[in-house]
Amino acid sequence: KAAVQLAGDHAGIAAGAAMVLGVILGLVGLIMVALAYPVYDRVLKKERARIAPEILRLTDELLN
Repeated sequence: KAAVQLAGDHAGIAAGAAMVLGVILGLVGLIMVALAYPVYDRVLKKERARIAPEILRLTDELLN
């Protein structure tokens, strides 16, 4: 029974370590998700401003 008890203790430690690792990875994932939209929005606005003159030029070219 002592061997079975010892194996059970190690399984508890491993499960606790896995839980801590899972929580840490989950928090990192949440931070990445929270930052994704603001980064996307900033890049989108910058790119729109960069290409807008070309789009307007091409539109004028097609209409005239």
